[in-house]
Amino acid sequence: MEVPDGTVSIVLTLEGQLQIMGPTPSGVGHSTKDSGYRLFRSLVVGVHTVPRLGGHDGRWCGVAILLAPWSVRTVLGLAAHELTDQIVDLDEVLSHTFSGELLERLGEARSWADRFALLDRTLVRRPRPEPTSLPRVVSAWRELERRPAGVLVPRLADEVGWGRRRLESCFREQIGLSPGNAARVLRLQHALHRLVEGGSVAEAATAAGYFDQPHLNHEFRRMVGRTPTEFLRARRLRLPGPPLEDRAPGLITSAVASPLRTGTRQGRPARTS
Repeated sequence: MEVPDGTVSIVLTLEGQLQIMGPTPSGVGHSTKDSGYRLFRSLVVGVHTVPRLGGHDGRWCGVAILLAPWSVRTVLGLAAHELTDQIVDLDEVLSHTFSGELLERLGEARSWADRFALLDRTLVRRPRPEPTSLPRVVSAWRELERRPAGVLVPRLADEVGWGRRRLESCFREQIGLSPGNAARVLRLQHALHRLVEGGSVAEAATAAGYFDQPHLNHEFRRMVGRTPTEFLRARRLRLPGPPLEDRAPGLITSAVASPLRTGTRQGRPARTS
């Protein structure tokens, strides 16, 4: 299980397939016998406000690239809002020919250092124009990151030198979320960190700026799909093989969930050897 973390993910598969449950555009991925699940080789996951369920059969190899949401246009040529709460086949974003060639070259590379260098050349360093408003959007995001429950949208707009409507419009375009929903995701991450570090639910609610403990519980059910206690229990579960790891330093992203089907590992994040 993957929880909202404020990033956009590009997952490139070299061996195996990923089985994902969640909202997907019509016709994307390959249906399985289990209703609601689709099989992907490689995919892009937009910034999301709900949990994602995924797994593999235990033999998966690939690399996951995590992007700040405002970098989606620079790297993929899309506005962030086009991917919000979506799981999209990589071919739909980069074109079948480009993504196929990229995966083939990644598979032929002799080392992971060579693969990462290839990704830098083909994805990260592809020149694309950035919106002139981007620095203010990033500044607003950083301020929400610093105090997700301590700044109102009108005040945030004043701090970056915009009106409220301009801030909300640019935020949706370049982040994929409204300022309010972005604050919800960042507040959740604050609470998750406090819980994982050993704090009580009440302490996590106070530290992250929730009104009270019931408010935190309500948001957990909406965004994580379970209570804080249930999430922590899922974090402690162990599957055969390497231990569960979060997908990036500084983020709480993953927990083990129930198997998708017999023989499928659920909730193990894509590993980036």
